[in-house]
Amino acid sequence: MARGRPDAHPARQPKRGLPTRFRVEYALVNVGALEGLGLAEVDLDKLVEVGLIKQRQGGLKILGDGELTKAVSSGRNRFSGSAKEKIERPGARRR
Repeated sequence: MARGRPDAHPARQPKRGLPTRFRVEYALVNVGALEGLGLAEVDLDKLVEVGLIKQRQGGLKILGDGELTKAVSSGRNRFSGSAKEKIERPGARRR
């Protein structure tokens, strides 16, 4: 810069290291989307079959946006904190 001032936006430093090989990409589904499906058990394969998820990924993570009034059983999935509360509330079970 002119007049001896430092740059307002210094050059961005490059990221260091290699990307991890063990990263798992999760398919994200909201609790509200499960309500309209009418499935008794939620599984990644069933959600792909129904069309809620376009392609099968490394796992399924259920997020807490929406409400759930029916009991839903879910397999080995990941959950956000609010989704865990909403799924356990109407008498559903997590395996």
